Amino acid sequence: MIDCLSCTVPTDSPEGVCGFCLDYAEEHGPRLAIGKEGWLTAEGDADRVTVFRSPLVKVSGRMFSPVRDHVEACGLRLVYTETDEDPEWIYGQRIREIYA
Repeated sequence: MIDCLSCTVPTDSPEGVCGFCLDYAEEHGPRLAIGKEGWLTAEGDADRVTVFRSPLVKVSGRMFSPVRDHVEACGLRLVYTETDEDPEWIYGQRIREIYA
């Protein structure tokens, strides 16, 4: 079991999202949940997406494409970005981005 990417309730779902959050997502538009620890994590809905990525994951790259597609489909734009040191992330840094 893993923690739900949205609410931290334990779940066996291959998507990483518990049943409650999946039902909630259907009612409130498309949801995005990606968990590739150390490389890329993204969570959000049609109104807002929070992304954490390694500097090696490029916005124009293949790994980022599900995030890019969701952001474009929902009409979101980058509103915040910061980079910090984090030894648990590939290349020792983590970029945080918020799209709204």
